[in-house]
Amino acid sequence: MDALLKAAWSNAISTHFTAVEIELPDAALRLVDGGMVAFEVDGEAQSFTSRDVTYGVLGGVDTITDGVATTAVSAQITLIPSSDGAVAALAAPAAQGSQVRVWQGAVDPETGQAIGVPERLFIGSLDFANLKVGEANRQVILQCGSDDELQLEPTAHQRLSHAFHISVWPGEYGLIHIPKVAGKVFWRVAEPRKSIASGSGGGGNVTNGGVVVR
Repeated sequence: MDALLKAAWSNAISTHFTAVEIELPDAALRLVDGGMVAFEVDGEAQSFTSRDVTYGVLGGVDTITDGVATTAVSAQITLIPSSDGAVAALAAPAAQGSQVRVWQGAVDPETGQAIGVPERLFIGSLDFANLKVGEANRQVILQCGSDDELQLEPTAHQRLSHAFHISVWPGEYGLIHIPKVAGKVFWRVAEPRKSIASGSGGGGNVTNGGVVVR
């Protein structure tokens, strides 16, 4: 964590903020949960405001879940849309996959500048949007996922073979002379220790997680 930000948060009086950036197809939406704040994003100074004329205001950011075992990092962001057009744009198929980033930091109320470097809490993409209608207002709930989700997609159809390889990279014949590969790729779990099992004729087989490699 940035030293200046850490010092600001340790003060008895500090102005915290949560900022959200969504790279929509037509423009980048940058909102903060109150007032305004400016800080560098990818080397360029960017301003975050509490209200966007087109899309509305930031309702909140739910607790961002960490990815463990078979779950991926995810975030839920609530927007209060300014119009029916905003609802349609946020829920449009073209918006799916838009990059989403969330920061927390402290702002200098006199200058509107962030103190130090804000802490980035999440980077991922927009998965889908839900419309929630209440008595007083409407909310668009944005469900956002991270790249970890791609690692959790079923891959039973994938094989380390020539046939599958050229189905992904046509014309690439790097595996044409490899008829069979025995092995496992372990992800988010510890790889089992290799052991030596005795065999006939004084030889042995090296086993790796139950897969015999001859």
